Amino acid sequence: MKNVEKSKILEYITTVAVPFVSEFVAKKHFRVNACFDFEDNEPIVAIASLETPNNHGKYFKPNFLDKIERNVPARRVKVQRLVKSARDYKILEELDKIASGQTIALAHFYEILKLDTVLKKRGSKKGLLINAAGSYSVGNIAYINDVRNKMWCVHALYDLVLPSNEYGGSPAGWDIDAFPIDKEENPPNCWWSPHFEGHFIISYA
Repeated sequence: MKNVEKSKILEYITTVAVPFVSEFVAKKHFRVNACFDFEDNEPIVAIASLETPNNHGKYFKPNFLDKIERNVPARRVKVQRLVKSARDYKILEELDKIASGQTIALAHFYEILKLDTVLKKRGSKKGLLINAAGSYSVGNIAYINDVRNKMWCVHALYDLVLPSNEYGGSPAGWDIDAFPIDKEENPPNCWWSPHFEGHFIISYA
């Protein structure tokens, strides 16, 4: 873990341990199930969709679902809040200064979602990650390499249960998608921080 100067755009929230993962098959774990359950005594993360409202599933599914990671070492993961609106490259510059690299494994991103789910199921009011903050759509992001080793900004936004019809509500769960961070993107992504309740940034400590 780096011992560095305080970031001007990221506020430290917490650090947690994530385990060694012998094999992580993305399409097995990132599947729409929209319910919390257990499989082989392991918690399954509730995933409502593999898309977000603005991206419509354009990038995560074709670039990440075929990914397989093996022998991912145990690490410590840092969760920080974005307190000043910033583009991807500014956030990545900060991570170079205060984190152990810019990217994390997809397996560990899922482990963080799983840990958040377990905490909430045990009665924690806050869990580990941030839920959608009203109309601001504040979520959780991490920088992850895809099957071609290209870096993307992977975004997890939690959808709460909303009434849809007389038969019940639409299911709660995570909306997962990815956004390009190419410099030539026009315009480039700008992750914002409304009222200091900004996106959570997930990286290695």
